[in-house]
Amino acid sequence: MKVGDLVRCTWQPRTEKVDPITGNCIEMKYVILNKLGIITKIFDGRVYTIFFPDIGIEHPLATSAFEVISEGG
Repeated sequence: MKVGDLVRCTWQPRTEKVDPITGNCIEMKYVILNKLGIITKIFDGRVYTIFFPDIGIEHPLATSAFEVISEGG
C-alpha cells in the first residue's frame, strides 16, 4: 500500500480524536464505514491517514480497517 491508493473503509470508529486538553475521546461525527478514500500519509507501515473526499475529512486507520480498491499512480 502506498500514498495515492484508493481504499474502502471496512470499520466504523467510535471516536474521532482525543482532546489534547482534557484527554477525553471525542465521538466520531461522520460515518466512514464503506466510504471510499485515498491514502495521504503512512506512519510506520501500520497506520495510514485516509482522506474521505465526499465528507472532507482525514482519519487515521490501521491496515485492518480498510481494503485497497485500486493502486494509485
